[in-house]
Amino acid sequence: MGQKIRPNDVKREGIRNITPKMIQEAKAESTRYRLVCSAERLDDDRGSVDARVELRRVKLESPFAALQGASSAVVFVTDVLGPVTLTSTDPTTKDTAYGLLSDSLIALSDAQ
Repeated sequence: MGQKIRPNDVKREGIRNITPKMIQEAKAESTRYRLVCSAERLDDDRGSVDARVELRRVKLESPFAALQGASSAVVFVTDVLGPVTLTSTDPTTKDTAYGLLSDSLIALSDAQ
């Protein structure tokens, strides 16, 4: 997105406040809770990006609803294409280690 985003720039909400009642209500309404990371370019003069991690209820038809365990998905929404979804199913420790190494190298190069 052409912007430098630091961890402190990301609004974060975890799963700590979810309750069994919330889960039951979501199930009754055919939804599921998922921890969703999102980034959206804002329509301002600076081209700012709104980045966040938050608990969301998603419909069962959503690609996020079908994820199990440590699986993850990313949905790209562009001006030209409809939503394009990429999924990582049951990542291995090697996948996770590669992601951590890649993120660390990017963070180090940005710090210079």
